[in-house]
Amino acid sequence: MAAAVLLAAVVAVVMAAAASTQRAAAADAPLPLVAPAPVGLPNCTTTCGDVPVPYPFGLGPPRCSWPGFNLTCDDAAGRPGAPPRLLLGDGTLEVVDVSLRNTTVRVVRRGDVANITSGRNVTFGRSFTGYSGFTLSDRNELVLSGCNVVAMLVGDLDEYSNIISGCASFCSSSNTSRGEIRQPAGKYCSGLGCCQAPVTMNYSRPEGVQVSWLRGGADRQQDLLRLEPFVLVAEKGWFDQRPVADQLVGPPGGSQRPDAATVEVPLVLEWTVTNVAPRDDRYPGPACSPAVAQRLCRSANSECTTNGNGDYSCQCRGGYDGNPYLDGGCQDINECKLPPEVNGCFGDCSNTEGGFVCRCPTRTNGDHSQRGGCVPAALTAPILTEAEVDIVNGAAKTN
Repeated sequence: MAAAVLLAAVVAVVMAAAASTQRAAAADAPLPLVAPAPVGLPNCTTTCGDVPVPYPFGLGPPRCSWPGFNLTCDDAAGRPGAPPRLLLGDGTLEVVDVSLRNTTVRVVRRGDVANITSGRNVTFGRSFTGYSGFTLSDRNELVLSGCNVVAMLVGDLDEYSNIISGCASFCSSSNTSRGEIRQPAGKYCSGLGCCQAPVTMNYSRPEGVQVSWLRGGADRQQDLLRLEPFVLVAEKGWFDQRPVADQLVGPPGGSQRPDAATVEVPLVLEWTVTNVAPRDDRYPGPACSPAVAQRLCRSANSECTTNGNGDYSCQCRGGYDGNPYLDGGCQDINECKLPPEVNGCFGDCSNTEGGFVCRCPTRTNGDHSQRGGCVPAALTAPILTEAEVDIVNGAAKTN
């Protein structure tokens, strides 16, 4: 039982480390495997430039990908010296990472910094809404810059329904310089001059952003002159990088302001596999029906999960990593090759199938889960049983 608990803790630490890595870049942090794990199906291309393309995603022939997960590798023809680009949807989304652990795709696209000077609503999401397996992840945020303006990311621009995110940005006559505004810890915007708000739900079809101005007439014209208004949706943390935000937030015509059409904005999309098998109401979730699990999660060391609405995903079981969608895809993690700070073993580590065993070295005792916890046996105080304690106490009394 103790070994199982320790293994679960190690897997949690490893996955947490991978999750924190994903915040900066969605790539799956590599784990030491006993044997290499397959990436894609036999005789299928599994990279585009430097970007791996793991199944169920694929390139080329339909047999190389699950239906709906075929990507396009733009081999830079017509762009001399440019690297190949991995494209999703209509070609406006460039894929820079596919994560099987997090079931996410990290993409970048140009032209997402929308100028809202005219007060118009902004359409959004058309590049991926035609794919039923993709949703806008809650790892993104709404960013609005301008004076006395409100923006809401919504599922329907006409009916003001399905509000996914929203925030308001204010300016007063005394706040003419952004240098006077104190910024909250870790975030660029304070709500004065610009604001940021998290995407509060995974939503498959965000139609656009609704924009409302709080002042009209001459007051609004004054607001437009003070800060050029724009709105965008981006991966959390991207806008908090000072060079990015400092260039975008400012008065109209600023010398450092980049062309909005050239700014590459990162987004995180979550994905699930759909249309695997007819829905079986006996399995509402989170476990999949046997028919779905056997068809989709091909590795013997994988698990299938569902939300009960026909959306499925696979994960390797604890102690394994790789590609759960392929036969032999989940391979044993050699936890003993991980740093002691990660696997929690500061003694002798022995890898086992799906786990590992940690002990203090020979002639030592103590706590192998702590650095310096294993000490020479001669220095370790003997641990007496309750009966032995009674004997020792009895002898002391007779003396």
